[in-house]
Amino acid sequence: MITTDDLDLSVGLRRWPALRSLLRMRGSDWRWLRPPLDDDGNPVELHGLRAWPDSPVVDAIRIRMDTDVLGVRVDCEGGLLWYREGDLTSVVDALLELPAPWDPGAPRLVIGSAPDHTTHH
Repeated sequence: MITTDDLDLSVGLRRWPALRSLLRMRGSDWRWLRPPLDDDGNPVELHGLRAWPDSPVVDAIRIRMDTDVLGVRVDCEGGLLWYREGDLTSVVDALLELPAPWDPGAPRLVIGSAPDHTTHH
């Protein structure tokens, strides 16, 4: 088994520059869920969550491809407070720039229902 310490990240970053965005998420309380797998055991998409301490708000990201990414902020009742669709870099940047839920500039108005994460392309 190869550990992340054994990987030369610079090689991967040269091949897939958009991965730099994911590296920016390290150390910011993001947790990655076990990915859904296709019939051959390969990941179909990646799902990450950031639960805010002392807040009923969760940020989430779904990555299908580097050009098919969804970021959302939802409340504990499934209300959609914020969303962004696009490429990996723009969605990750927007999520990381999103104010903390208690910040006066944070989105608080429910604009819809949280997307169903169980459907796949």
